[in-house]
Amino acid sequence: EERGGISFESEEAKFIFNAERRIERIEQTQRNDAHKLIEECMILANISAARFVEKAKEPALFRIHDKPSTEAITSFRSVLAELGLELPGGNKPEPRDYAELLESVADRPDAEMLQTMLLRSMKQAIYDPENRGHFGLALQSYAHFTSPIRRYPDLTLHR
Repeated sequence: EERGGISFESEEAKFIFNAERRIERIEQTQRNDAHKLIEECMILANISAARFVEKAKEPALFRIHDKPSTEAITSFRSVLAELGLELPGGNKPEPRDYAELLESVADRPDAEMLQTMLLRSMKQAIYDPENRGHFGLALQSYAHFTSPIRRYPDLTLHR
């Protein structure tokens, strides 16, 4: 929150199995404070790893999230205007402005749709050897480090 990064609230599906190991039902689970704490610790580890390789001038793959294009911002703003909403931040909204918008619509019945539209107005995050920062997290340096058994870029950073 202090950084002004964008926080997307999402629900995950949890599969409940019966004695025969067949899916009995699917329940939605929400992130609790423990999940959020672990997520924040992982983000801090990823930041630290990115800063370490930068300081050491070692080659690395950074997790890059560029700013949204002017066209995407304009399009998103036109949809918001039809709903009586506004994205603050003038011509160059910052992550904090997007976070403020999400917070202001959190109790609306269309909040999930608005969050999805906001997400789709953003550029996709990529891996790049040139660090250009992570817009969504409002960070100057970010790399994936915490899941080397799941993601190859994490493994390369460990090496």
